[in-house]
Amino acid sequence: MKRMSTPFYLASWLAGMIGSFLLLGIGAVVVEALPVEPIPQGIAASVLGFGAVIYAIVVWLVFTYRIWSRLPAEHARTTPGKALGFLFIPFFNLYWLFQAYWGWAKDYNTLVEKEGLELRPMPAGLALAMCIMDFVNIPLSFIPVLNVLSQVAVIVLTAVFIIKACGRINALCELPAEALEGAETTPHRAAQIAAQLAAQVEAGERHPPAADGIERSEPGAHPAEPPHTSLAATWGFALSLLGAFWWIFAAIPGLVLGIVGLTKIRRSSGRLKGQGLAIAAIVISGFYLLVIFATLLSALSRARMEVRKATDRANLRRIGLALSMYKSVHEERYPPGLYALLEEGYIDLPEVLVSPGDPDPPRIGPQGYPCSYEYPGPLPLGMSPGTVVVYTRRGVFPGGRSVLFLDGGVRFVSESGIARGRTGRVSLQDSYNWLMERREQWPEDADHDRIADFYGMSRP
Repeated sequence: MKRMSTPFYLASWLAGMIGSFLLLGIGAVVVEALPVEPIPQGIAASVLGFGAVIYAIVVWLVFTYRIWSRLPAEHARTTPGKALGFLFIPFFNLYWLFQAYWGWAKDYNTLVEKEGLELRPMPAGLALAMCIMDFVNIPLSFIPVLNVLSQVAVIVLTAVFIIKACGRINALCELPAEALEGAETTPHRAAQIAAQLAAQVEAGERHPPAADGIERSEPGAHPAEPPHTSLAATWGFALSLLGAFWWIFAAIPGLVLGIVGLTKIRRSSGRLKGQGLAIAAIVISGFYLLVIFATLLSALSRARMEVRKATDRANLRRIGLALSMYKSVHEERYPPGLYALLEEGYIDLPEVLVSPGDPDPPRIGPQGYPCSYEYPGPLPLGMSPGTVVVYTRRGVFPGGRSVLFLDGGVRFVSESGIARGRTGRVSLQDSYNWLMERREQWPEDADHDRIADFYGMSRP
């Protein structure tokens, strides 16, 4: 059994994590030093910082695989492949974290106890504390100051765990082979071995012993080859990890190879291993494909919404042009309602008054034309070009509405901007105050209540 290098794993972990913090911090400071363009030194420091993080994570994953591979299979709750592969499954890995490290410490202690080995036990409390701190570090990472303290605690606990685990594995490696091959076989282990032999006989992998207790094989039969890891499962797992960068070009092949590998492993009668890698490949690739599908649906929904908003703004521009034409013909007077633009031919199609995002627009005018736009009615002359004169009614679009200004300009304004009277030009409050100061100039058919409602003001 090969020893594990404590200095290598410890130095790699500490150098990777601490170096990444320093480099990312330096990169952030240098990049922010220039207000317009980040300087190359800052970008280089940031890239090196991310590289240090990736190096530390890769070394940690190798460490995880090797500590599980050093445990005898009969004393391990899982295989090295599963212990590593299941850590990549989103959300499930929060549970598997405890199995991979706290569970390993308990399995090691079980091995020492059941085999009667004169070795120091692995501190299971340390492994549990490390797992809990890793779990708690996720929400704490969003809280200033606490995120730094929790990250320091994770680095320290993980470093101590590396020292303890490497020491216990190396002590196990120094034992003679007979110590782990049944020199002090307990009744529990004897029962496990008998059950394994019976399963092999039933599967046809081993011939039952003769009457004299000696196991014989058929003439010319070759000893069974040790199981090897499925190549399809290995490649499927590798491609599933690349799915974060190559999306469907890696996720789909990873999913297919994971399914193929899992099928072959189950049909191999023990000749193939790597079931954990295959399952991880299927789950990770499936997760990325779901993310891709949800992203595409979201993008499609946003594209449709943008098309509707663009059509809505185009309608308002045509309404603004029609208002200008109506005013020039009717001695600088505004129409009593938008329906008048249709009745007098300034707008050709009734659809111009309907926003594509409005499924049930209210009816206006004697003819009951459907209309998705609010209009305060006849307005006095001399108003500022930035005054709001028409906007899309509330609820047509989530988060805001399109606004038409007196000079024909159109923009989409957030609902909070409308509520607070800020449209980016002249506020609704200022427009209403201006109108109230010139009430004597209002047209005879002007409706004060309607104007107050339009500008979001309460009636006096």
